[in-house]
Amino acid sequence: MTIDLANLPTDDAALREMIRGLVETVGERDKEIAVLLHRLQILERAVFGHKSERVVEGQQEIPFDPTAVPPLIAPPPSDPGATPDQTTPPANTGRANGAHGRRRIPDSVPRVPEVIDVSEEEKICGHCGAEKAVIGEEVSEQIDLLPARVFVRRRIRLKRACRPCEGEIVIAPKPQDPIEGGLPGAGLLSEIIVGKFDDHIPLYRLEEIFARHGVEIPRSDQCDWLRDAAQLLSPITRAMHVDVLLSYIIRLDETTVPVQDPLGGPTRTGRLWTYLGDADHPHDVFDYTTNRSSDGPRAFLQGLRARYIQADAYKGHDFLFKPGAIREGTILEVGCNAHARRKAYDARSSDTLNSHTVIAFYRQLYKVEEEARGRAPDERKRIREEKARPIWDAFHAWLGPALPTVLPKSAMGEALGYIHGQWCALTRYLEDGLLEIDNNDTERALRGVAIGRKNWLFAGSDKAATRHAVFYTLIETCHRHDVNTWLYIQDVLKAVGTTPVSEIAELFPHRWKLRHPEAHQPPLDRR
Repeated sequence: MTIDLANLPTDDAALREMIRGLVETVGERDKEIAVLLHRLQILERAVFGHKSERVVEGQQEIPFDPTAVPPLIAPPPSDPGATPDQTTPPANTGRANGAHGRRRIPDSVPRVPEVIDVSEEEKICGHCGAEKAVIGEEVSEQIDLLPARVFVRRRIRLKRACRPCEGEIVIAPKPQDPIEGGLPGAGLLSEIIVGKFDDHIPLYRLEEIFARHGVEIPRSDQCDWLRDAAQLLSPITRAMHVDVLLSYIIRLDETTVPVQDPLGGPTRTGRLWTYLGDADHPHDVFDYTTNRSSDGPRAFLQGLRARYIQADAYKGHDFLFKPGAIREGTILEVGCNAHARRKAYDARSSDTLNSHTVIAFYRQLYKVEEEARGRAPDERKRIREEKARPIWDAFHAWLGPALPTVLPKSAMGEALGYIHGQWCALTRYLEDGLLEIDNNDTERALRGVAIGRKNWLFAGSDKAATRHAVFYTLIETCHRHDVNTWLYIQDVLKAVGTTPVSEIAELFPHRWKLRHPEAHQPPLDRR
């Protein structure tokens, strides 16, 4: 590796971070070399050595003396003056207490008492023959599970009539079904929706799971029920779409979704887009398009009132920032520094010095973000101006001379070119405390799609992929607000059919949660 001392950053903090990154990279490469050497030894033995570990006839045997083998762990030196009672007891490995101890079982989990008594013989006193009294108890808890129970809800609607009049017949009203005249109840529908789109279980596996519970539910029926459920839930997601366009800041990203060709050819590549609203319009709304062209965002964002849009530097997004493209005036672009940092990180194998210089600057910037996290917007802006702005200035002073030293088409050249070309967008978060330094929240929202397509592999059609967008909108928004997805979908499936259009916003996850505190679940690490 050649180091050009003229292009080193002049800032001491950046130099320290760069050196720290270089040390980490050297350590990672040492580990990679060790793994590769191990693989090389295995390959050499496979090519040049014996394929098995059997003793070849005529091979010299090495005498083996078990007594000559030292123990793997040497015993501690014994203290001749110590007695058995004075020896140090073994360390307690239980983690019931302390910061790293056993996680406490929440009080919301139902308790099922199980009383364990002594045997009948032990209940009788051996001296006087009287029955021993209970003088106390020791209680311990463990988490257990009963399998899901599939049952048939048999509704019996009573009829009444006036016997003297032989008339006035009335009958109890029929409850609203999620699917009118359909076989599945709201709980079963919620299990299928959450199973596929939150737990990423393909329908054929759900079919097997239901068979274990003694009921046959073919995947073809499940597909039909998902179609009807998406149609039933779509008024909620359409209202979320309208509401998210009122955001002051909107963030967007997209990912691929394979779509089955109806003529039996190879799958086509569709796109699922996610649009994240701000704190006053807290929805993660998904939309499906057949391609990555700008037509999808252009149609979805009609009526947008946002001042800022945060996205990556995809050229198809450029039209969003032209005056009058979506609304009157200009929408300001906010870049994603995670994308910029990732490009420099990926180039570390070809240009270690420049890569770690960029990473060193970003480490300092993200330390400032850690300090500003959770503060009020004005305070965040003040901290950034005071501590992050000088880092960006030093970064810019280093970037100018560094650009001509790398090939434009190299990995490092593309990384530095990306940062240089997106400089205004990447630093725009400094001007408003409501903005974020990166767009990682949208990537987290899309992670469920990325995991799901490894399991269910493809959407059956463009219409099916559009239904996927409905379910992902509700599920990912529930994740955003720490709402139990099964309880939410099960409840709104029963409620949406009788909810007036003017009140449909009450079924948004963050509003629904206020009326159902039992549906709150602790946030999970979804990395």
